[in-house]
Formats: sequence, C-alpha cells, structure tokens
Amino acid sequence: MFFNILSRLKLISDKNHGFTLIEMIAVLIILGVISTVILSRVPSVSDYEMRGELDTLKGHVRYAQACAMGSNSTWKLDILSSSSYSLVNADALNVYFPATESYIVTLEALNISSISGPAPPGAVSFDGFGSPGSSDVLIETSSGNFTITANTGYLQ
Repeated sequence: MFFNILSRLKLISDKNHGFTLIEMIAVLIILGVISTVILSRVPSVSDYEMRGELDTLKGHVRYAQACAMGSNSTWKLDILSSSSYSLVNADALNVYFPATESYIVTLEALNISSISGPAPPGAVSFDGFGSPGSSDVLIETSSGNFTITANTGYLQ
C-alpha cells in the first residue's frame, strides 16, 4: 500500500505542469483588451485643467459681483480675448484679482466663446446691488456654460 502511494506520487511529479504557449498568448490578449478599455475611459489632464479654469472664472465673476455690492457702484469683468479677461472698477481702473499679481487673467486651456445678455459686448457688468441687469447673462466656454440670473445675480 505504501509503495502504491509512492509510485503514484512519482507519476504525478514526472508530468510537466504549466501553461501552454496558446494559453499564455490568450491571457496577454485579454489583458491588452482590458487595459485599452480602462485607459480610454480615463479623462485627460486637459479636461481637469479646463474644469479648474472654469471654476476660477466663476469665482472671478462672483468676486466682481461682491466688489460691486461692497462699493455700491458698477464693476465689470472685461473679456479681452477668448483666453483672457480683467476686472475693472467704477472709475474704469483695472484691479488685481485675489491671490494674483496681475490685472489680466490668461486662460491656458479654457476658451470663452461668447457672452449674451444686457452687458456691454465683451463684458459682464454688475451694479451696486450685484445684479447683471434685467435679463440673464449666458457665458459660453469650451468646458461648459453658466448663467448669471437677471436681477439677482445668481450663478447657475
């Protein structure tokens, strides 16, 4: 009996156990397909960059609105080009943005397509109550659009 068990173990250990070449190639192909699908779904860095710049633009619009309400005068965000803008106070003087050393903000990834509403062309203007005027202002960008609600100045 003991001899029978030893001979069986020897027969099992004599056999080569491993993967065939076909099995290994099949596994590599499956891993390649899975990694391709996963990598195609990961957003690029520029998507995050554009979203960050859109949030910065919204913050600067809110800042212009707060300055207008704080000084009880008209302030505006002048759109200089599709990729830059500045803040102008009631005395038509450029003002530094918070945490910057510049009058002009230049966008690297985001483009401002258009502004529609009661504001002067190429600008978003707020009165002393923080209102953009009697109709909504729509700001269209390459990363998304947002609206400044008439009379209230609410950003959506």
